[in-house]
Amino acid sequence: MKKNLLILAALLLSASASHAALIAHYDFSDGTLLDDETGTYDLTQSTVKGDGITLNGDGFSANFDNSAGANYLIQDNFNTAAGSAYTVSMWFRSSNMAQGAQTGMFSTIGASQWQLEIGTTSKIGVRLSTNPGELNSDILPANDTWTHYAFVTNGAGISQLYVTKDGETLTLTDTDAATFGLEDFRIGVNRGGNLTYDGDYANIAIYDEALDTAALQTVLNAGPAAI
Repeated sequence: MKKNLLILAALLLSASASHAALIAHYDFSDGTLLDDETGTYDLTQSTVKGDGITLNGDGFSANFDNSAGANYLIQDNFNTAAGSAYTVSMWFRSSNMAQGAQTGMFSTIGASQWQLEIGTTSKIGVRLSTNPGELNSDILPANDTWTHYAFVTNGAGISQLYVTKDGETLTLTDTDAATFGLEDFRIGVNRGGNLTYDGDYANIAIYDEALDTAALQTVLNAGPAAI
């Protein structure tokens, strides 16, 4: 079944990078936490407790530290309905990758809720609120390692998860026959808003197409400091 899905995905996930539009981009290198570089979907912060979210000294990422309370970023005006094609691309690293099952780094709370999370198998995965709809990477990236995550859905019932260490070749980790929408989202937490993933976040981008492997490789090659 997996093999057939991969073949089908290769045929269907054929959007050209030249035609894909960047519709939301959170680049912390400009010194701000909340602005969308495209000018449309600015973020708000859930709570401000201590220094829960701060700009890193590296000049391009933001650190989420929830020892002082639940801090994460919110966008409540975004609507890419189930059945649409899109790509979510982001970079993340943590000194403690294994922070507990269902801890989320990106989630959506719309009709077809899903989250990029640590799965119950202690591996990175994407989980939909209803079955079918689980993608499992079979890996948990090493601590203190920038890793690129790309979730791609083609709008025709095929979705893919890529998990790739900085400097390595783009790695497809799973494909599933499921429909995922993206109606509103959270950065740094699961869809329940109660399991926050501490670490460094950089270059979070959403495209209005299912990026093909060539386009994803270009994004990956740019690294966490630039798209």
